[in-house]
Amino acid sequence: MQDLMYQGKFLATQTYRPIETFTVLVLFYLAVAFPVGQLVGWLERRRGIAG
Repeated sequence: MQDLMYQGKFLATQTYRPIETFTVLVLFYLAVAFPVGQLVGWLERRRGIAG
């Protein structure tokens, strides 16, 4: 994830469009993190692990 942020910062400085660049990065992060969080929650409930 660190490399993705570095690339985003680099792209934002090259294009002078930081709002658009970081918005896309946040949306990408949410598109990855939210389903993973849901999957982990489901696995915890299925195995009876206290979260």
